[in-house]
Amino acid sequence: MKRIVTFLLSALILLSVFTACAGGKPAETEKPAETTAVPETEAETEPETAPETEPETAPPAVTELKMGAWNNSNTLKEAKKFSLPYQIYLPADYTPDKSYPVLFYLHGNGSRGTNNTTQITNDSAEILKRIRNSAAYKGEVIMIAPQCSTSTQWVSCDYKVGNYTTTAKPAACLQTAIEIFDYWTAMLSTDPARYYLYGNSMGGFACWDLMGRFPDRFAAAVIVAGCGDLAKAPEIKDLAIWIHHGTVDSTVPYSGNEKMYNALKTAGAGDNVILTPYAGKGHTIFKEVGANAEVLKWMFEQKKG
Repeated sequence: MKRIVTFLLSALILLSVFTACAGGKPAETEKPAETTAVPETEAETEPETAPETEPETAPPAVTELKMGAWNNSNTLKEAKKFSLPYQIYLPADYTPDKSYPVLFYLHGNGSRGTNNTTQITNDSAEILKRIRNSAAYKGEVIMIAPQCSTSTQWVSCDYKVGNYTTTAKPAACLQTAIEIFDYWTAMLSTDPARYYLYGNSMGGFACWDLMGRFPDRFAAAVIVAGCGDLAKAPEIKDLAIWIHHGTVDSTVPYSGNEKMYNALKTAGAGDNVILTPYAGKGHTIFKEVGANAEVLKWMFEQKKG
């Protein structure tokens, strides 16, 4: 009997376990391991490199120039940038550690051409010869002298009228000339407060034209027998200007520069503007003016600011 009771108790225990497994709460399963989501990343790319830049050109261009001499643009690789022939004078013992004044010389009608020599060798270019032969200036001044072709003029106008009206754009040759000037003044060690204009006849017209277009660029101008635009007088009244003109000039009338001088004075110019009449003389006073030591001294004493 005892065995029967024990058997029945064992059977009941097994039955309760079976029922719990079949209809009760399911057994827990192993939780999946917690993971941290990895943010999406772009595919690796090569590191960025600095954009290519043009190599500095100043040192090669400067070493291309001979010191203490005129440099003919026909022999300069840098001249290929421009359609106009020109000469550039670099002082002896030029050094980038020093800032140099620059003379921008604009020749007259008789020096036009393509040989790139007459603008610096004609008698009218006396000022250039004086500077180069002067102990005081030959090692101190950079000179730039472009040459206008025979078929064009620095300023397109009738010179016999005496004055003209400024065009919207400069004549093509003058535009190229100022580009040459800007190029070399940037490439060389120059003093922006000491840029000077000097022009004979047709070149005098060019100087007036450039002053009117760029009144803040030049420290002084020497005008020899070349006239300008009267309407520009108020804009250039503060510039240092020395006008030279023969009173019986039959090529470019003296009255043109006399009117310009009066217009400048009316606009408020003071002693900074000078008119020197050459009594009884005609158009060809270029050598006389260029040989005047006072003209050189006055010009290089002028300074912007």
